[in-house]
Amino acid sequence: YTLGVGHFEGTSAGENAVEGKDALRVVSGSLISDYSKFGTKCVYSPKIGYANTGFTEGSDWTIDAWVRFYAISDGWTAQMGIGIGDYESYDLDVKLDPYNSNAYIFTDVSRGVGTEKASATIPTIAKDTWYHFAVEKHGNTITGYLDGNPVVSYTGSEIKNTGSYRYLWIHNNPSYADELRFSSIARYKGQPF
Repeated sequence: YTLGVGHFEGTSAGENAVEGKDALRVVSGSLISDYSKFGTKCVYSPKIGYANTGFTEGSDWTIDAWVRFYAISDGWTAQMGIGIGDYESYDLDVKLDPYNSNAYIFTDVSRGVGTEKASATIPTIAKDTWYHFAVEKHGNTITGYLDGNPVVSYTGSEIKNTGSYRYLWIHNNPSYADELRFSSIARYKGQPF
């Protein structure tokens, strides 16, 4: 069920120790040796996707990673979503906003503007601390998780897989990610883990 995992222990963000490497698309990101969660390196300010045209409209999936904020400022967020492949327009965006202690779900996003479907208050996120962030599609429900707890959820008929890319990106933010995993199943099904 695991489609690709980014361990980020190689010589670049897209090399070595990346399972399913051929399907991972590293748009940007730099390896950093100082802050890894598990190994010796992590990736700084990543835009990383998993290209899989085999997903059908009804397919379930999960994206999860460890994220660490270098600073907490207005407009700096961690986001995961499903896109149509250009990383600018996408079908779904789940966003952690540590500055305002919120999580959001947007659909039909184009260049940062979309339709807000859900929002929720999240626990305080501290800088320089690792957090587990996951986004899951299970049927017509999308759920965002923080440290194993569901924090924001939305159910609607527009939750579907029209795009061929699933991706993690830290948007406009000096942040880090480690152990990025793409899965072809709903791993958590809305439950804490």
